[in-house]
Amino acid sequence: MKPGSTIEVVSLEWDGKVRRRWLCELIKAENGLIELKGEFDRDVEHPSLGLIEKGTVSVEYFWLDRPYNIFAFTRPGGNFRNWYCNVSLPPQFEGDTLSFVDLELDVLIWPEQTPIVLDRDDLEVMSRRLDTTGTMKPLAEDGLNKLLQHIEFKYFPFSQPDVQP
Repeated sequence: MKPGSTIEVVSLEWDGKVRRRWLCELIKAENGLIELKGEFDRDVEHPSLGLIEKGTVSVEYFWLDRPYNIFAFTRPGGNFRNWYCNVSLPPQFEGDTLSFVDLELDVLIWPEQTPIVLDRDDLEVMSRRLDTTGTMKPLAEDGLNKLLQHIEFKYFPFSQPDVQP
């Protein structure tokens, strides 16, 4: 895949059902890191993020060997808005599709604020409903711990002074 190629991102539930899908532009794919850029084509009201305006840009970071992904949101005018991170199974990248199983836990980071862990109640509900093996919650907690370390130690992309869409 070449930079500028269109990639379909597919978020899956634990049981493999499609949760949502969206299109992004490939920025780069190297050393196990897939970096994408998406743009909201309409206003979206999110329960934790509030209003995400049409034109908001999302730079998305997926590592093929890590149990999380990281999104940097930039307002339509170009100002950084926030970070949003998903705990997940490591993604699969085949052809022009990147898919991942969302493990319900998310982390929201507003500028100059402490990370907020979201959706523990959703993890409880989904694990009871869909996880017959008892592996979903331990995987989610492990992924969350690894993500929080990534944030705490300011590893890339948190080491970047500015995220440029």
